[in-house]
Amino acid sequence: MEAVTAIGALIEEHADAINTRRRLTPEVLDALRAVGVFRMPTAVADGGLGLSPFETARVLEEISFHDGSTGWVSMICCDGGLYCGMADEAGLFAELYPDPNMLTAGWIVPAGQAHVVDGGYRVTGRWSFGSGIMHADRIVGGCMVMKDGQMQAAANGMPVMKVFFLPTDEVTIHDVWYTTGLAGTSSNDYSVDDAFVPAHHCFDFFSDDMARGPEYAYHGIIFAKLCAVPLGLLRRALAEFHDIAETKLQVPSLQPVKNEYRVQVAIACAQADLDAGWGLVERTLGDLWNTITRGALPSADQRAALGRMCPWVVQTAKAAIDRLCEEVGTAASMRANRLERVRRDVTMLTHHVIGQQRTFAVAGQMMFGIDPELPIF
Repeated sequence: MEAVTAIGALIEEHADAINTRRRLTPEVLDALRAVGVFRMPTAVADGGLGLSPFETARVLEEISFHDGSTGWVSMICCDGGLYCGMADEAGLFAELYPDPNMLTAGWIVPAGQAHVVDGGYRVTGRWSFGSGIMHADRIVGGCMVMKDGQMQAAANGMPVMKVFFLPTDEVTIHDVWYTTGLAGTSSNDYSVDDAFVPAHHCFDFFSDDMARGPEYAYHGIIFAKLCAVPLGLLRRALAEFHDIAETKLQVPSLQPVKNEYRVQVAIACAQADLDAGWGLVERTLGDLWNTITRGALPSADQRAALGRMCPWVVQTAKAAIDRLCEEVGTAASMRANRLERVRRDVTMLTHHVIGQQRTFAVAGQMMFGIDPELPIF
């Protein structure tokens, strides 16, 4: 945390360039590598920092305070150690990550097909939202497993889905990320065409197999750190709002707008939302991590709690930031004011599947004992 705080000024200095270039600058990327951001969740034995999900989230929130796109790329691209821990091959991380600071990008959604062949698979597919892919050392893609032209099914009748480490030199990146929020994340599409992947260069993301080790057993914990980005953006919005309210004058009284009742209510409510968000994240992740590190899988109630937490934090942060922007007025629409970018970034977060309002239904299904349609938690 101290190391990341120390590079905050650098991130701020490059934030405009990151937004314009639609990717991180080399200077920011090098600084993030140097402090170990991309190996935070990786086990200490593999050269990582071995941080818990809550500790990881606290660091990511600090980065996101300085720039949302940098926080998002940091959050997405630090999962290489976790992915390798989910694989059957015990030495996969050492094979694929000679430097534990290497970045991993990609989509676990099974948008591709992996056809079984001698020694591995032939993979074809196109995936979206490859955040950080312009900087990635390793790229993954989810696939349906096929054999002899037929989709393979597990014992429960569900299709067999695996996530594959794709050969980076055969990946085509499609430059499509022209958007309003999180513009600097380079979340482009990417594809491969009949690329060979060795049999051990894959993992079953949804297996929840305790034999892989407790820290790799429960897939849903990977999504929990997403909450750090909207919380960092909300804290930044509060800081910007505070500064504006101190200096902006109300017409015709020419008194600082901080003396206005509505402004006082807005800042207090937004701070309460931020405090409540952190309280919920700490309680939910702490409970999950205690269960996992004891060698048990989370209960249905604990999974549902995570499923409620993620969209609630995103939606609450957006609503609070919107209120602050409305009270500031046209200043929040000016590119010279950081509130403008913060609002665009948090709006984009509500379009991500984890942050959408409809994702509450996943938690609700688990609360009713119904198998969720989208088993992400």
